[in-house]
Amino acid sequence: REAWISSRQFVIAVDAARPELLADLNTSSRSLRQDGTTAQLVREWLVSVETVVAGGWVVGTPDDVLVIGVSGPVAGVDPAEQPSLIGWEIKRNTMSGLIMFDAEGNLTPVLATDFPQVSPDGLEYTFVLQTGLTFPDGTPLTAEDVKWSIDRASAGGNWHVNAFLKDADANFIADSDAVQVLGPNSVKIILKEPNATFLSVLATPPYYTANQACYAAGEAPETRCSGIGPYEIGEWEQGDRLLLRANPNRPAAILPPLVENVQLRFYADPAQMQNALEIEASDAAWTGFPADARRNLAGAEGFTTWPGPNTFKSYLVFEQSQPPWDNPTIRQAAALAID
Repeated sequence: REAWISSRQFVIAVDAARPELLADLNTSSRSLRQDGTTAQLVREWLVSVETVVAGGWVVGTPDDVLVIGVSGPVAGVDPAEQPSLIGWEIKRNTMSGLIMFDAEGNLTPVLATDFPQVSPDGLEYTFVLQTGLTFPDGTPLTAEDVKWSIDRASAGGNWHVNAFLKDADANFIADSDAVQVLGPNSVKIILKEPNATFLSVLATPPYYTANQACYAAGEAPETRCSGIGPYEIGEWEQGDRLLLRANPNRPAAILPPLVENVQLRFYADPAQMQNALEIEASDAAWTGFPADARRNLAGAEGFTTWPGPNTFKSYLVFEQSQPPWDNPTIRQAAALAID
């Protein structure tokens, strides 16, 4: 919907006896529009609102939307793409995988009914999908969607997939049968070698299940391609704003979002984002906020800083071909000694 602030025209009245002033104003206005300054100032100072009372203050945020300022680029939400910080978080909020991390950082089945059945050799992971799940356009989720999504990430060269899945010809592209559809709601994933961290890897965006209809040739997936997650994508103006709406058809394993509508507003630099926060054109600022600015605002009235839970996992890896880590006993001792 067109918001009031972007669909009304503003007028400056000039004394009829001052034609030179009118000419200067018109020249300046044209120049500001042409070099993009006007658009930048609107993004920085004004926020689209649905209802404005005549004579009222138009800077602020809608009551039913949490507006979060972000400084940094995001090209799209294609799960097959290589990860980026902002894109990664948008995918985590608009898509799901077979297994996900919950708010406490614990692995939990989401699109799958349970954790997988793992073969004795540790290579084959068999999942059964939840039934009744649909993408935002109403398309039912099937095992074919799971295979198609992972195969697509592999074909695009995504390291998170190709480093782990079966690769008999060692070309660093997963084999076509590395993901197998066993039935409408059952899928098997085959690894190249046993890996104790694979379930954590499986919980990352490259393994999220996308809607095949969204990625047809010639489409613009960034405008409508949600997966099956806590939110679905609403309005998206590239480089300006992205609206996320709570998904009423989210999997049962995903708790209802505390905020129904979230709008990300993208700023060209941190100074603009800070200014928007200070004049209440955004409710919060996320990534890209300078540390010194954060410290200054931490003690200011009306501002709160807080740390959030971290669902990223780090691993200590032993190079087993070199001493002392070629000794299994040493590795076991390290594993027992390190929390």
